[in-house]
Amino acid sequence: MADRDQVLADFQECTGFEDVETSIAILEQHDWSLLPAVQSVMNEVSDCGSAAEMVTIEDIPPHTENMVDLSGACNPAPSKTPMAGTSGPSGSTGVVRMLNFIVEYRDENIPLILADTETVGKIKESLNEILNIPVSKQELRGWVQRKVDDKRVLRDLHLPKETRLYLLTPEVTNPTVVLPSTSSDQSYTIEEKLSHTYTLNITVREPSISIPRQFSLQFPGSKTIKEVKSDVYHLTDVAVRHQAWTGWPEDAKDDSLTLAASGISYPAHSLEVDKVSTSCSDTRKAQSTEDMEITVSDDDETMYNPLLEDDMFDADEEVLSRNKNRSLIPDNVTDEVFALEHLTKEFSNRYGECHPVFYVGSLEDAVKDSLLVSAKERKPLAIYLHHDNSIAANVFCSQVLCSESVVNYLSSNFITWAWDLTHESNRKRLQNAATSLFGSLDAAQLSYKSEHLPVFLIILRTRSSREVFSVIHGHQTLDELMSALINASEVFQLNLKSDIAEEKEREAREMIKREQDAAYEQSLAADRAKARAQQEEVDKQREVEQQRQNDEAIKEAICKSLAEDLPEEPDADCPDPVSHIKIRVPGGDVLQRRFLATNTLNVLLNFVASKGFHTEDFKLLTTYPRKDVSLLDQSKSLKDLNLFPQETLIIEER
Repeated sequence: MADRDQVLADFQECTGFEDVETSIAILEQHDWSLLPAVQSVMNEVSDCGSAAEMVTIEDIPPHTENMVDLSGACNPAPSKTPMAGTSGPSGSTGVVRMLNFIVEYRDENIPLILADTETVGKIKESLNEILNIPVSKQELRGWVQRKVDDKRVLRDLHLPKETRLYLLTPEVTNPTVVLPSTSSDQSYTIEEKLSHTYTLNITVREPSISIPRQFSLQFPGSKTIKEVKSDVYHLTDVAVRHQAWTGWPEDAKDDSLTLAASGISYPAHSLEVDKVSTSCSDTRKAQSTEDMEITVSDDDETMYNPLLEDDMFDADEEVLSRNKNRSLIPDNVTDEVFALEHLTKEFSNRYGECHPVFYVGSLEDAVKDSLLVSAKERKPLAIYLHHDNSIAANVFCSQVLCSESVVNYLSSNFITWAWDLTHESNRKRLQNAATSLFGSLDAAQLSYKSEHLPVFLIILRTRSSREVFSVIHGHQTLDELMSALINASEVFQLNLKSDIAEEKEREAREMIKREQDAAYEQSLAADRAKARAQQEEVDKQREVEQQRQNDEAIKEAICKSLAEDLPEEPDADCPDPVSHIKIRVPGGDVLQRRFLATNTLNVLLNFVASKGFHTEDFKLLTTYPRKDVSLLDQSKSLKDLNLFPQETLIIEER
């Protein structure tokens, strides 16, 4: 991918957008790919032509089942004139785009189709018609831009064809989601019903509480009625034997039936639970005792105890207790990988296959893979702390943590690590690991008592430090958890942008430094090679000079020796025959000497050599005819060689 600054500059140049924030929002929607981003803008104006042409509406996809079609309310009829108020940032366009929205709310996906000329408030109005939730209590998340008000025109957000949003309603405790055009559950087979998600709106009445409690719980179709009652026991502390239910279909008398086979309404069904008083239970026990025949044998004096009949009413609690005795992590575990594998397996057995993907490895490894990697690969760390003795643990896991929307959001945006604090040995192990990673002060935040569990911790990396960004307790709702996760992800993404920019700058600086170091090393190596070459040349010249000096010394010694061995030059008035020899040397000088006519040619050559002109390097020539005297017989006299009474010779270099 090209440098983002360059992509942004190219995009603004192609589209003429001056608003940097808008340009970045469009590019992020297309993963910073220049061509699709430019094409998405050009598509809005490519079919306009002129103001006199007809406005066209893009083809709307075929309606699927459960699709809420709002196009009739917002699609304007074709007109010969451009539509008012539909100009985008590019200046003007007459094309109305139909946008598909998937609004995720409490494990339900609500599809909407709106024209891009509508506002964000129109989405909330449509959701109000469907969910009966006031617009003022709706909070939409998932926009590319951080702050989007209800008056914002959808076209100005430059949305793609399909956008997924998250609806949060913190002020609405237990809304009933009833989607329009929902197919009857009777049209599905049992196999299909098992995969459905049923919403049970449960009203719990207890004598000690004047106001009934309301719960809206999500269950898969494979959940049995008995398991639902056990979950209500966890939630309300009303034992199964004390629960009196109304609202189940007449055929749903067997608690082993699944919700899919029970005949309840889909997608939502209303039920009521009354707590049976203890006195009624005692009356029932007394009546049962009267009808029983008590027999005491002579060998066994043990009397029948009517209180033992409680076992008949404690069957569900025994199953529940037996389930709790299988801890998510065994006591005194030593291998953290084995511990997390056991936790994942046991978690699936308890709460189903739809659950967060837990990181299998030590807390240290989870921190390294989430917070200590490069900024581009970094993710926030979510830590789930569980305790089997916590009343809220079962409900939080089954109704909130294992919600499809939470599971999908966690898998896309977080690395999730979990630990079971039921056993004290495991608590100490977590405490030691957290202290070594975060320090004693931050590790203290992981020391929760069983009544404060479960908790969900969001840990972010700010600059070079790690901190607990938010703590979600087990009593919080699905909306509150989703809101906390989305908020943490948005804050993390904002920090991540600056971290990525700093990382790029740091990598650029390091790259420049590496290049400079490489260039310096290369230059240093070249200088060293040059210095070695120069030194070798100096050494070679020194050797040559030394050799030359040695040769000259030898020649000088030879010359000196030859000069000493020469016979004395005869006087001018010598009565013996004398030969006058002139020798022209290179450079124009002339050597003159008298030799006896009886002196041999060797004496003449020695004289020439004594002057530095050795026969190995020079020739001694006569002028006419030219002949090399040095090649003649050196034992003959000058007179015999016709070098008498006088002769002029020339020295030439061989």
